[in-house]
Amino acid sequence: MTELSKTILIVEDDLMVQTLYRYLLPNHYKLLVTDTVLRAKKIMETNKIDCIILDLALTGDESGLILARFIRQEQKDLKTPILAVTAHAFPVDRQQALDAGCNDYMSKPINENIMLQTIANLISTKSENDID
Repeated sequence: MTELSKTILIVEDDLMVQTLYRYLLPNHYKLLVTDTVLRAKKIMETNKIDCIILDLALTGDESGLILARFIRQEQKDLKTPILAVTAHAFPVDRQQALDAGCNDYMSKPINENIMLQTIANLISTKSENDID
């Protein structure tokens, strides 16, 4: 399967960062972009998602950590990789993301090459696990 056949759900409330993702990723992946946990849940109900890029500090009542826990614990989805991306760069933030069920963590500002490689690795690992 080609990269373009893979779908990434981006959950990010900052319009500038959404624009950055739309610039960096569309030649590589199909993108679904939303700004809230509620909308992300609705998108996941009707789409096959290959990877989630998740801002941890979303505005509103629910954070990215809540969505990650929901995906892992309530949906019992242990395969869809979640990449936490946040401006919070302390070790405790990284650990909270991993504890919530995220597979990897990046702090902003992001490096394009590192992000693309990280996403490719996460999707590749998911694909290998789907074969089992």
